[in-house]
Amino acid sequence: MKQQLHLIVCIAVAVLALFIPLWYAPFLLALLFVLILKKDSPHLLLMHFLIYALICLLYCLIIQSLGSQDLVNRMGALFLGTSSFTLALISSLFYGLSACLGAWCGKAIKGILEHQKH
Repeated sequence: MKQQLHLIVCIAVAVLALFIPLWYAPFLLALLFVLILKKDSPHLLLMHFLIYALICLLYCLIIQSLGSQDLVNRMGALFLGTSSFTLALISSLFYGLSACLGAWCGKAIKGILEHQKH
């Protein structure tokens, strides 16, 4: 039950990070999420990477389908004719990597704080 709750909260935080206009929002929100967690999950870093990357990819594809295709095509032309899907995939991978690094830092900080308590 707790694992599903962590998953649902992680998805909600990933969606929230999309609407915070800071490039480091996924890093900070993943870091705070891991610090607040009572128990570590064995797949914590992978969970953060996959959830954030998939949410970002879905968001990019929805935004492209709603009318910003022209802008994405022009951006793709700047990068040697890269397709819009490839740009969305690259963006989502960096977004997921940022969240994964935030979760990793949160886990390390949590470990240091727990070590100092003992």
